[in-house]
Amino acid sequence: MSLLRFGNLGGLVARHATRLGRVAQRAASTSSTRPAVTTFSEDEEMLREAVAAFASQQVQPLVATMDEESHMPKELIDDLFANGLLGVEMPEEWGGTNASFTSAILTIEELAKVDASVSVLVDIHNTLINNMFKFWASDELKEEWCPRLCTDTLGSFCLSESGSGSDAFALKTTAEKSSDGSYYTINGSKMWISNAEHAGVFLVMANVDPSAGYKGITCFVVDAKTAGIEVGQKENKLGIRASSTCPVHFDNVKVPSNSILGEIGSGYKYVIAFWASIRPSPRIFTRVCAQQVRNPDLKRRSHWNWSANGRIGARSFQLYDAVSVAAEAIWKLHRGLSRHGTPVSPVVSHAVIQSYIPKRLNFRRPC
Repeated sequence: MSLLRFGNLGGLVARHATRLGRVAQRAASTSSTRPAVTTFSEDEEMLREAVAAFASQQVQPLVATMDEESHMPKELIDDLFANGLLGVEMPEEWGGTNASFTSAILTIEELAKVDASVSVLVDIHNTLINNMFKFWASDELKEEWCPRLCTDTLGSFCLSESGSGSDAFALKTTAEKSSDGSYYTINGSKMWISNAEHAGVFLVMANVDPSAGYKGITCFVVDAKTAGIEVGQKENKLGIRASSTCPVHFDNVKVPSNSILGEIGSGYKYVIAFWASIRPSPRIFTRVCAQQVRNPDLKRRSHWNWSANGRIGARSFQLYDAVSVAAEAIWKLHRGLSRHGTPVSPVVSHAVIQSYIPKRLNFRRPC
């Protein structure tokens, strides 16, 4: 099936199709040594089973209490570290598991089947914090932080602000360079920051040159114990309540110049790369939700009269089925390309979604 059939995505998708063709050629030349994307390796299957057992034995008994109290016990986070679930893709020299990208997503999915809050914590730490250090940190920062990220220090990503949610590049947090160039002073407030309550290190996006717009955005590695940081009261959310979501305020926070992650002014590039290539996991959450909604045991226990409105029920199931299949397809695409070191772009992911969501599902029309 040609990717060109996705209508107005034509030109962009065509370019990505060319790249996918080159990847397919490489895959064909090594097909005898690489497993099919529809199967897991032996190590991945073993990890999946181990995580499922951990979730059942260590997480399940705490789910109701964590949700009621909107709190995740530190002991559970320590257990995640002790079992290697917070360093899945990190090298063994830092204390990580040195497993595949697919293993990280399997870990997230198996935890999500039991508790989404724990899964979100593991997802952010593995696919965002660890990968940003691994891809862009200096050797000095890697040596200082990566062993801790695998063993006892949780990370948190500070990007969103009250006036820059969907438009993340409109952030107002600034980082002013000292006269001698030895440090930066960060001022500003971040909102809706996941893992903030338990974080030992923050990756903070701040603008070193507001006159340059988004090209001044720079990523700083900030120790959570640094003077001037205040973690506010966490949100009282409807769901994933045990996952802390807090405002974080930076008041004259001084950060050494060697604590910049990557290059000055390249923070926006890292954000784009992060969203574009290393986080298919939201689609995995969607797939887990779809599986649970279609669970006949859930329907029997529910107080919802599923037959009260046949059109609503049927349409809901159609949508869940479509999204579930799309998520599965995107994941397989990620798995296949990641084995060849090639990321999946949002354009291709969108094309896959468009091909699976039925056009007849018109939700603007009243049911």
